[in-house]
Amino acid sequence: MSPEQLDIKCSSYRDNCKLFVVGVGASAGGLQALEKFFKNMPSDSGAAFVVIQHLSPNFKSLMKELLERHTQMEIHRVTDGMKLAANSIFLIPKDKNIILEGNKLRLVKRESRTNLKPNFPIDLFFDSFNLFKNLPVNYLKIDGSFIKEIHTETVTKAMVQAINYLAEALGIKTIVEFAENQDIVDILKELQVDYAQGYHYGKPNLFNSSSFPILENMGY
Repeated sequence: MSPEQLDIKCSSYRDNCKLFVVGVGASAGGLQALEKFFKNMPSDSGAAFVVIQHLSPNFKSLMKELLERHTQMEIHRVTDGMKLAANSIFLIPKDKNIILEGNKLRLVKRESRTNLKPNFPIDLFFDSFNLFKNLPVNYLKIDGSFIKEIHTETVTKAMVQAINYLAEALGIKTIVEFAENQDIVDILKELQVDYAQGYHYGKPNLFNSSSFPILENMGY
């Protein structure tokens, strides 16, 4: 999930505001997560939400009807040239890809099933506005699924090393979770990860506890 800011007028309680576009990528089984997200998202945030889901071209999607139970925001199935609007949700059609052009969503023909090339609708959408190069990111968090086996799996270690190397090249600090034992911590220090959190440094505690070690600086 990532935001992009556009200089267009918002149809919200704020006049002439900058509209934030929030892209949400999900697998075909991501309904529960989407329902929970929009249930807890204020309906007057001023943002436009574009949901890009991996859908079968052969079955009707009920995403619009299901999400309407959990939000007061307007929900639209995208048509070609549809303009973005604040406090609205835009859903990808089952048989098309979508890209962003200015303040409009454009439909792109999806490869036919006879073509063996894979379809990547989420990648295509985010690539359409060159999002990841322009976001002001200061920290990159490496998920614990990469860390918990870093001391036993050489491929996992290589992947974390590559992520950390890329972050360093971009001037971004790295944070890892699941620093559970000394063996993992030793490898994180070897790879020069910037910050770590996990049971090796302390177990979870209340946020208002003065002794709660949120992050441990690896101390380079």
